[in-house]
This record gives sequence, C-alpha cells and structure tokens, in this order.
Amino acid sequence: MCKKIRNSVAFLMLGAFIFNITACGSLKESSTDDVLNESLGVSDGETATATNDQDTQTHSASYIVGSGTCGENLLWTLDGEGVLTISGSGTMTNYGAAFGVEKPWKEFKEDIVSVEIGNEVTSIGYAAFSYCHNLKNVSIGSGVFSIGKGAFCECTSLTDIVLPESVSHIYEYAFDTCSALKSVTIKNTGRLTIQSNAFDGCSNIADVYYSGTEEGWNKNMDMYRFNSEISDANIHYNN
Repeated sequence: MCKKIRNSVAFLMLGAFIFNITACGSLKESSTDDVLNESLGVSDGETATATNDQDTQTHSASYIVGSGTCGENLLWTLDGEGVLTISGSGTMTNYGAAFGVEKPWKEFKEDIVSVEIGNEVTSIGYAAFSYCHNLKNVSIGSGVFSIGKGAFCECTSLTDIVLPESVSHIYEYAFDTCSALKSVTIKNTGRLTIQSNAFDGCSNIADVYYSGTEEGWNKNMDMYRFNSEISDANIHYNN
C-alpha cells in the first residue's frame, strides 16, 4: 500500500516538474517577446521579429536627423546616413555673410555625404553646401537653372558632377577648390555661362563630357577667366 502511495506521489511530482518546465519556458518566451515588442514599439497582438544588419541599417537611414525650410516653398531633410534631400518647388535661399543668413544644415555639414535636389527646385543658393568636406555625391534635379556663388566651395570629397540640361548659369566660385573633382558632365547644349573662378582650384579635373558638338561648345560656352581647369581638360564631344 505504502509503495503504491509512494509511486503515486512520485508520479504527481514528476508531472508537476514537467508542467513547471513547460510553464517557465512559455513565460520566458512570452517575456522576451514583450520586451522586444516594447523596444520596437510593436502593439499588443503583433509579433516582433529579429532583424539582420541590413534591416537595422535601413531603419537607421530612415531616421531624420534634421529638417526645415530652405526657401519659400522648399524643404530639407537629413537622414541617418547623411543624405540631404531638398524637395518642393522654386528657388533656394542664398546663404552666407553677404546675406546675413546661415545655411540651416550648417551644424551637420560634416555628416552630409550625399545631396539630392528635386526636379522642381529652380536654383541652388549661394554657399548652400560650401565646406561640406565629406560630400561625395550630388544629384541635381532637371529644373535647376542656376548654381549660386560658392554653392559647393571646398567640397573636397566630391569626385564628379553632372550638370543637367536646365543649368544655364554657374556663378563665381561655385565649385572652387573641389580638389577631388575629376569628371564634369555638361548636358546643356545651349547657352551656358560659367563665371570667373567657378572651377578654380579643381586641379584634378581630367574629363569634361559635353552633350553637344565641338562647334556647339565653341559657340555656346560663355566661360569667364580662371576656369582653365575646365577648358584644359579632355573634352568629350557628342559628335
């Protein structure tokens, strides 16, 4: 009789032990999910999943570091990967001491690695991106017709620039001392004015790609002095 009782007690203890293991395992899993959901801002009833490094980078890139206005109808945003985007329509504000206005992204200038300018933006302001030493890539929208004085002055990491067909005026010192600049593409085959010192100090420019013919270059290129970095480069015509 005692043996049967002992066996029954042992069986009950074993069952309780298995139940506790199962319950603790479920509790631990549930707690982990709760913590993960809370950290990622997932609501009740949703399941959070682990992300790989690429997903984490994407999440970081979407984080807005700074934003504001840079023209009457223009907005700027800077994300976690250093991409500065200019959106909206119309002209950009001119910056610098002459205007008594500092560019709104000045405190982030060393973080900017890429600039993307929308197609409805019509001008790039004076000194807009000057001294952005880590700027490597610039995408200029198809609506930009002028690049302001000193706009990209001393952007010493910029290696190439594509000027869309809409650009008809490049002001003084626009690309002054962009010492890493090696390639310039000019898509405008009509009248293009390049004012004095626009490319002064860009001693590494090797190639200029022009969408027009050599005759068109000689006829339409209105280039002021101190731009030998352009005129002395290897010019590729679209003959």
